[in-house]
Amino acid sequence: MSVPAERWEGAGNVYLLIDAEHLSVPLDPDRVRTVCAILKGDGVLEVRRDDGADVSMRIWNPDGSQSEACGNGTRMVARWLAEQTGQEHVSISTAAGVLECEVDGDMVAARMAQTRLDGPQYAPTAEDFPYVHTLEGSDDTTSHLRMAVTRTSEVVPIAAGRLTLGTWQGIFLFEHRRAA
Repeated sequence: MSVPAERWEGAGNVYLLIDAEHLSVPLDPDRVRTVCAILKGDGVLEVRRDDGADVSMRIWNPDGSQSEACGNGTRMVARWLAEQTGQEHVSISTAAGVLECEVDGDMVAARMAQTRLDGPQYAPTAEDFPYVHTLEGSDDTTSHLRMAVTRTSEVVPIAAGRLTLGTWQGIFLFEHRRAA
């Protein structure tokens, strides 16, 4: 399979940017895993023309799953698009919404989507969510802060039994106290 991909690096991430117009077959999880293993990328940014924005971006992880948004990936696509079109203001449609970006040479500012905590999926009832967080006190603030500062899960790309991390990426383990 021949895939026309450009390698883009930014803030520790290495993505393969692929213009979907040049694909002879559509990307799928198996193809993405193969491409990432061969070209050593942290993922694939699949870009295509879009009626609601300048382009749409699909973010593929090395394991073939997809992400809603990525700040570094968004800035890479914005700069790529600015280089293609000469535009300084670009809009990118993502699964998280349309993201507006300003490109000024090497500097790219992306207005990321607003965090939303509304709708039934974010308002569980006591029956749906019977968990009480009291391991570190009555409000368990410490565990909530720990979750906000350090991620609670991560996809770790492995190919041929070895980690396939980007140039500036590493794995760090943190040990946190359980109680005062």
